[in-house]
Amino acid sequence: IIDPAPYRGMNGNVNRRKYEVACFLSHIKCFDAIDEDANDGYSIIFEDDFEIQDNYFEGLKKGLDYLTKNNIDFDMLFLGLHSPENTFIGENIYKPNCESYFNCYYTHAYLIPNNKTAKLKKALEFIDDAVDIKMMKLGNEKKLNIYRTIPDIVNQNSPTTGSIIRD
Repeated sequence: IIDPAPYRGMNGNVNRRKYEVACFLSHIKCFDAIDEDANDGYSIIFEDDFEIQDNYFEGLKKGLDYLTKNNIDFDMLFLGLHSPENTFIGENIYKPNCESYFNCYYTHAYLIPNNKTAKLKKALEFIDDAVDIKMMKLGNEKKLNIYRTIPDIVNQNSPTTGSIIRD
């Protein structure tokens, strides 16, 4: 379900935000693809303009090991994210503090447990903002359990790859 009001942009032009709606829908499509494979593991969703960092494999293993060994329930583990305030949980795992969820954005990449796709699709069924802002809002409202790695192990919007989402 799409609410066009937030996407009117300048001069009421919905067309300016069409890429954000398409991006939102592509995340849902990824969840659908994960459902088709239906295994108990994890999946990683990357943005189209991502760059894997040198510490990727070490950071991913360290974070996932910490979450699983400590039985921490999570819906999303961001592997790269802009969030200026974060609470240390353990190892390289932090909880983003998004008092104003508009300060937390850029979903560079995130890992999800495959058994959480139904919850994620239900939580994201109403498109009323950009997908990264919506995810942070749901985390702030405690409707999704969101964590992140620090340092980022995936970056986005580099001078090399760029982004066209607002072109």
